[in-house]
Amino acid sequence: MTKIIQNLKIKHIVLFITIIYLTSCQEKVYKLQSIQKQEVALSDSIPFNPTIDSIILPYRKSMQKTLEKVLAYNPKLLSKKNGILETEIGNWLADLSMEVSEPVFEKRTGHKIDFCLLNYGGIRAEIPIGDVAVQTVFEVMPFENELVVVKISKEKMNDMLTYLGKAKTAHPISGLRLVIDGMGQLKIATIQGKNIRNFENFWVLTNDYLLNGGDNMWFFQDPIEVVYLDYKIRNAVIDGLEKKDTLRTQLDNRFQFDTK
Repeated sequence: MTKIIQNLKIKHIVLFITIIYLTSCQEKVYKLQSIQKQEVALSDSIPFNPTIDSIILPYRKSMQKTLEKVLAYNPKLLSKKNGILETEIGNWLADLSMEVSEPVFEKRTGHKIDFCLLNYGGIRAEIPIGDVAVQTVFEVMPFENELVVVKISKEKMNDMLTYLGKAKTAHPISGLRLVIDGMGQLKIATIQGKNIRNFENFWVLTNDYLLNGGDNMWFFQDPIEVVYLDYKIRNAVIDGLEKKDTLRTQLDNRFQFDTK
C-alpha cells in the first residue's frame, strides 16, 4: 500500500512539473539540448513540500478511497502455502480467471477456452479472513500481467504435462485434472472431463509472463495462435469479485498424486 501511494506521488509530481513547464513555454520556443536522469530514493530525508502535497492530496484521497472499496467477504484464510499440488487460493484464482475471461474470448473468437494455467509465483500474498478490498487484490497480484489465450499443439501440450509433473508445484489450474505418481510421471490427464487424446489442439488461458517463457514454461513459445484479451489478471479478479458477495474456495483433487 505504501509503495502504491509513493508511486502515485512520483507520477503526480512529474505531471505537475510537466504542466508548469509547458505553460511557461507558450511564448518562447526551446530546443532540447540534452537529457539527464537521476534516481531519487523516497525516504524521510526528502523535505516536505506543502505546495506539492496540497496538489497531490485530492488524488491521494481518491486513490485511497478506491483501494478501500470492499468487493466481497472471505470466510477463511487463503494461502498458497496450504497445499502441495493444489491450493484453495490457486484454484480460486484460476477458476475466477476462467469465469471472467471465457465470455470475452468466446465473443471475440467463437471458441471456448479449454483450461487455465497460471503460475504459483504470481500469488504474492495471503487473503485473510474478512472483507476483501481492492487493496487486497493489489497485494495478492501486484504485477501488471495480462490474460492471454494461447492455442498450442499436442506436442506442446505434452511438454506442458511433462513440466507440471516434474515441477510438482501448485501452479493454479482450472478445467484441467492431472494425476501423477511419486516420480512425476503422468497417470491421468483430462480437460473438462474428457481425455486429452480427444483434442487436436488446446486453447489455454494464461498470462503474458508465461507466454514469454516465464518460470521456464517454454512450451508456450511458437504457439499456433495467441489472442490478447486486453485484460489484466488483477482487473479480471476485481470484476469477478464485484459480482459475488463471498469467496467460495475448495480443494477438489484437480492435481494430485496417484494413491493406488
